[in-house]
Amino acid sequence: MKKTNVKSKLSTIAIITVLAISTMLFALPSVSAQANSIFAFPYVNAVPNPTEVNTVVVIHVGSVYPTPSQVGGWSGLTVEVTKPDGSTEIIGPINTDTTGGTGVVYVPTLVGTYTLQTHFPETVTTASGYYGPSGTIMEESLSDPLELIVTDEPVAYYPGFELPTEYWARPIDQQMREWYKISNNWVGYVPPTNNDPTSMNAQFNEYAPETGHVLWAKPLTMGGLAGGLMYEQGFEQGDAYVGKFGGGGLFGAAGPVIIGGVLYYNQFESNGGSAVDQWVNAVDLHTGELLWSKPLITPGGANLRLAFAQVFYWDSYNYHGVFDYLIGTESAGFFGPTNWHGFDPFTGRWIWTFEGMPSGVKVYGPKGEIFLYNLNKNAGTLSLWNSSRVVSSEGSYNPQGVVANASIGIEWTINVTGLSDLPGSAYKYRSGVILGADFQRGSPSPNPANMWAVEVDIVQGTAEVMWHREWTLPFDNALISVEDVSEEEDLFIVSTKQA
Repeated sequence: MKKTNVKSKLSTIAIITVLAISTMLFALPSVSAQANSIFAFPYVNAVPNPTEVNTVVVIHVGSVYPTPSQVGGWSGLTVEVTKPDGSTEIIGPINTDTTGGTGVVYVPTLVGTYTLQTHFPETVTTASGYYGPSGTIMEESLSDPLELIVTDEPVAYYPGFELPTEYWARPIDQQMREWYKISNNWVGYVPPTNNDPTSMNAQFNEYAPETGHVLWAKPLTMGGLAGGLMYEQGFEQGDAYVGKFGGGGLFGAAGPVIIGGVLYYNQFESNGGSAVDQWVNAVDLHTGELLWSKPLITPGGANLRLAFAQVFYWDSYNYHGVFDYLIGTESAGFFGPTNWHGFDPFTGRWIWTFEGMPSGVKVYGPKGEIFLYNLNKNAGTLSLWNSSRVVSSEGSYNPQGVVANASIGIEWTINVTGLSDLPGSAYKYRSGVILGADFQRGSPSPNPANMWAVEVDIVQGTAEVMWHREWTLPFDNALISVEDVSEEEDLFIVSTKQA
């Protein structure tokens, strides 16, 4: 009997459940037929506020709801401006980006209080988003009014900071913008004999101490007098050809780098390569404290030496920030490809790999991009490789874990009219100019000698021969060298002596 009661209850529950489902099935169509409607929550802001009359104000306008990337931003927004004299002005129509907002500039011409209010027009969405499903109606909406105070007095809305007059430490508060003059980085050693820009002319050292003071010292290797049977001889120190500090030697390019007040250097000389242990030290430049000491290991297990560094400003609509990397290079032999590997200066961990690097001369761009120029004079062509393009062309920059074909970074290859007719070869490279000649350092020059220059517009992807000059020398067998080139001063220096 008890068993029968359980079955009856279960049957009753089942019938109720079926009836409930049937009710839901019949009810759903009527719910879906009703359009979803929400308030758009528009906003308005103005910077600076207060402001001085007849100066530019940026008005931030939009909705708190971002939009899907495939449909773009909101459109048709307007801002009503009520002036101190009671007259009104309409700014717009305004289209936002996919964050839901955007900025427009406005110049107030009257002293007094302005009132700003955003109008968001009714909009039917065509894709699902944070606001709801496709077809959601964004109601016609007004933002809260904003008062903009306009004065006839100068407004110090972004005051600066004096340079320090006493001991200071890293990291520097980012609000101390003026301190950039004393906080530059050193991304690698490039001797003046190279054809890429030398590191000897380092910017932002105008405020360096006029006299040197030893802050700290660290031993690099066994030193001093060997003594005993070695008599007056000292322990080997590498000297000019097998340097211990950085390991680049006199003419090498693997010296120490400095990023954010931290000194990074190879612990050992370059001799032996990957057949012996290699690691990099990170030392606080001010205190001498060893922050970390470890090998730079690639995902494939290669143990690399520090070659150079990059401090790079990514400036795009999704992200604004400076990325920093220690870079090691890996070669697959004389005819094999070269890979670049980026490591985190804060920890030494691997970040990215660019495989199959194209050949070229390294030049740093205005934002720290690494450019490689490849000039083929016989073919009359010039190519530009851009390190940032390997990871991203716009928006966000996320290199973590990236293993990419470096050829992605070739930004353009162009024909340069008249290039193939020029004598000699490229001598010195800078970001906007390439200087060429038919003589080389240390070899007797022909008489007359030839020099030429190609102007390069990296952004537009254009280049043209600026000039070609023939130079009659005062004597034969002259040794001519181009010592340096300065784009800023529109100047290059040539030295000459009789062989």
